[in-house]
Amino acid sequence: MRQGASDAEIAPSLHGNTRMENIGFPGEVRRRGRAIMVAGTGPVKRRLGMPASPTMRILQGKSGMSERSLPSNGIVISSATVQPEWLDYNGHMNVAYYLVAFETGIDAYKDWVGMDLDYIAREQRSTVALESHITYQNEAMLGDALRVETRILDFDGKRAHIYQELYRDNSLLATQEVLSISFDTAARRTCPFPEPVAARYLELLEAQRALTRPDWVGRSIGIRRGKPGS
Repeated sequence: MRQGASDAEIAPSLHGNTRMENIGFPGEVRRRGRAIMVAGTGPVKRRLGMPASPTMRILQGKSGMSERSLPSNGIVISSATVQPEWLDYNGHMNVAYYLVAFETGIDAYKDWVGMDLDYIAREQRSTVALESHITYQNEAMLGDALRVETRILDFDGKRAHIYQELYRDNSLLATQEVLSISFDTAARRTCPFPEPVAARYLELLEAQRALTRPDWVGRSIGIRRGKPGS
């Protein structure tokens, strides 16, 4: 795996819904500047000026707050499949596409709290990422069925501390930790979450409290003697 940068910083890119079938990244992503992906309410490929290419289909149900039951453990699950365009010269999924896979989980939990595409367009409220950190555990190969598990570790009415794990079956491939904040897309400023959305965040937060805090949370980059728990 090409470890060009293991800490993926996407601020101030929108955590917009990537529910589309065309992302449009080339197989090899060359990093320039801070942001490697822009996600918003329109197709990413159009705003990046990239050609259409089949990538992922997010396996989510209908959106809307009233149409979803609370996950008993507070974990929201989404799925994706590794596409040919996601591979790099090492023959496995490029690090940039781990972020794309994790974005399906961001979209899935945002749908659950009520911030789907219709809501974002109508209310002009979304979220942006302030900081993120990815750890790469194992390779993902062409055709692998990926599962993203997303949970809310903390919430203060304006900011959310999000933790995600990426799996192939029971094999952990990567983790991501994100600090996200509510964003007014019209004023281009941060703002508190509306009360109904904040209430749903709190439901997810409370549902996951019985779970063990992941060992990967709060890590910083540096040469370590071993992985957590080893």
